[in-house]
Amino acid sequence: MRAAALEYFKTAEPHATVRGVNLISYTGNLYIATLGTEKDGHDRIVPIIVRMFIRENGDTYWRAEQFTNQPIPDASRHQVGALKSKVDELEANTEKE
Repeated sequence: MRAAALEYFKTAEPHATVRGVNLISYTGNLYIATLGTEKDGHDRIVPIIVRMFIRENGDTYWRAEQFTNQPIPDASRHQVGALKSKVDELEANTEKE
């Protein structure tokens, strides 16, 4: 889980430094990873969704995606209400799977 969140963020923001990762189990196989980051002397908290997927052979793997529709540099300014809407949407999609 943690590795998937870090890989996603480092690909999106190669010049930023991750100071720490916090994982919260939201529901089922859906987690919220919150990354404490630093870039150009500015600290930010970046939320990322991490989901577990199951291959046909039963093996599992984790994939991460943006928590918001905002670009990652702007994610820390996104309103809590919009973040909650995204979580609700992801939760509904996860329950269907």
